[in-house]
Amino acid sequence: LVGGVGCVTVPPGHAAVVTSPWSGVQRAPLGEGTFWIAPGSQVDVLDLRLQEEPEDLRAVAADGAAIEANASVVTWHIAPDELVAFERTVGPDPYARLIRPVVQSAVRRVIARYGAFELMDVRNVPILEAEISQLAAARARGLHVVLDGVVLRSVTVASPPLQAEFVETSRLGELVLQMRHELEIARARREGVVERAHADADAYALILPGLEPIVLAHA
Repeated sequence: LVGGVGCVTVPPGHAAVVTSPWSGVQRAPLGEGTFWIAPGSQVDVLDLRLQEEPEDLRAVAADGAAIEANASVVTWHIAPDELVAFERTVGPDPYARLIRPVVQSAVRRVIARYGAFELMDVRNVPILEAEISQLAAARARGLHVVLDGVVLRSVTVASPPLQAEFVETSRLGELVLQMRHELEIARARREGVVERAHADADAYALILPGLEPIVLAHA
């Protein structure tokens, strides 16, 4: 949201990060309520509520079997005390850009530790969920996201036509996910640095003419 002099309403369960053309990103986000904003400010409203995303997860077991966990659920939320940092480093569509690649990578790594028969045993599902959630949460937390958990549903061995495809693309897929994840985060961080540099330059351009006579007088 970018606008002139006016106000912005932050709904319940949300917060807003304000970027001023004069001072850059404000350190303190806006909570629930209605607020006046400065001319030309950008306001990004973020959802702090618990988010649930359905996900079809696939990986290769230790014995080479292709495993599917369709209709699984990933639960996550933005760290409320790190909104400004989140906005600078992650930006829009965090699930597609950050959380899905992180979860898929964690699933691949955990599933690869077990054989198909172990994975199919329903008694082992809570162990798998805990290991996947812990691994994914550790990676996501460094990027200002709290991953609350991954719930696996209908863990099965994939149909024969998919077996060869899964095995062939498993390692390549892991590499691509990792590279895509790192590229997105690097791009987001770069954009944040450029944005702050432009804001600082604009602020100095406004302040400098007023300071120059004082500086010259005391030179």
